[in-house]
Amino acid sequence: DPSWRELFSRLFRIALHLWPSRYPKLQFIAFTCFFIFVLGRVVNTFLLFVLSALITTFDTPGVAPFPAFGSSPWPYLITYVMLRFLASSGGLAAFRDAFWIPLMQYSDRSMLMLSFNHVLALSLSWHTKRKIGELLCILDRGSAINRLGELIGFTVVPALVDICVALVVFVVKFEPALGAVVGVVMGSHIWASVVLTRYRTSIRRLMNERDVVSNMRGIHTDCLLNYKTVKYFGGEEYEAQRYTEAIEEYQSLEKRVVLSLNLLNLVQTLIITSGLLVGSLIVASRITRGQSNTSDFVVFITYYAQLYFSLSNLGGVYRVINQSLIDTEKLLHLLNEPTEVVSRGFSFLSYSRSIIFDTLDLFLFPIIYTHR
Repeated sequence: DPSWRELFSRLFRIALHLWPSRYPKLQFIAFTCFFIFVLGRVVNTFLLFVLSALITTFDTPGVAPFPAFGSSPWPYLITYVMLRFLASSGGLAAFRDAFWIPLMQYSDRSMLMLSFNHVLALSLSWHTKRKIGELLCILDRGSAINRLGELIGFTVVPALVDICVALVVFVVKFEPALGAVVGVVMGSHIWASVVLTRYRTSIRRLMNERDVVSNMRGIHTDCLLNYKTVKYFGGEEYEAQRYTEAIEEYQSLEKRVVLSLNLLNLVQTLIITSGLLVGSLIVASRITRGQSNTSDFVVFITYYAQLYFSLSNLGGVYRVINQSLIDTEKLLHLLNEPTEVVSRGFSFLSYSRSIIFDTLDLFLFPIIYTHR
């Protein structure tokens, strides 16, 4: 398993190719998306207070939670519906995704051209030693790297911000004990997600090795590209046996991955449900003592459900990021492959009827025998 330092090192190297450093217009779009993200966090937080005020107007008529809105429930109701629209996937998120399209296309184009140009720059001897099926599999898996920036910026960061804001709200609006309970639950949820996901990552890496090294995908690609050779030598049964063994080996690890995913979901649900039970008992105790009202319980349940949704996204995105880094691990190794022949460029010294060679160097590479 890669360490945290290596993980951030890979992300930083990838970010250098995904960030539009030479395009100020795209950078302005990125900062605009960041502003929309901050505005969305503010809307999500204020939404819960408006909901609490709306319930208070129904529970105790004549009370004005916000003096500017008065005691009538209609301004609170209209405000809540408008904020809910902005907080939903069709509100601010829709504008953010629309602005993000040029950045997404830039990252796709950048990584595709980087991989394409690097593969073309490699020497003939490297291409002679490399299997076409394995190379196509590496390039296909490497395309998963293009969504990392969007996942980190629009899912991981908002989830972490929501957790920090929720802890402050629970401590200020209720009591420090409730904030401590929620903090322990969130920390345990993140810790369990990281530990179990790293375990699943090791299995996923082995599964990918069986996919590439054992050539589960490369076998049928190479057989189809070399169909005549397989038929000439009567290798259909042999290739079918190789393909069957590769599939069985792959599926044995795939079963472990699916079982570990079910275990991860079970542990996460157990942690969240335990926190909900303890937190509900604390808020219910405050209501019976007259320290809180019914609207506070509704706010707690709603906010806790929102945090659960954010944590679920965070755990899922952490799995996706790990999986993407594993899938692109071989692509990074491919990009590190040195080019044996580098063209220095040339220009004719003068125009004449003869060709003039200036500093002509000849290199002899070792002969590599390949079997097709």
